[in-house]
Amino acid sequence: MIVFETIVLALPIEVGLRCLSLNVLVSLVARTRHDNGERPRELDIERAAHLVEATAAFYPLNPTCLKKSLILLRILGRRGIRAELRLGVRKIHEQFSAHAWVVCDGSIVLGAGIADLFTPLPLMSGLTHATSVRRT
Repeated sequence: MIVFETIVLALPIEVGLRCLSLNVLVSLVARTRHDNGERPRELDIERAAHLVEATAAFYPLNPTCLKKSLILLRILGRRGIRAELRLGVRKIHEQFSAHAWVVCDGSIVLGAGIADLFTPLPLMSGLTHATSVRRT
């Protein structure tokens, strides 16, 4: 199911990145199911992250860390699992780069391999999860 969702979400995420501001796209993607008394659906979050990463290898367009993170954020949100999109930046020898990763319950679940090499951008105050990411 995760592989199918990843494939289905790839195009809307691609279009969203081209047509919407990052704040609007993240707020749409990061929505979690409303609390209706149900428990969040069981999901092996690390396995889901691995499947998103593996499926992205077959994506015909550039499967950036941001695209993969937004896809995983949506997959988790659909199951009522709260997660955060984190963005970080770095500059080495006049070369600027950025990285996106997903945090769930305080642990990096996607993009962890190099996340510690980047300075995280601050979250905007007043918001509790990924919808608070700000562009600089």
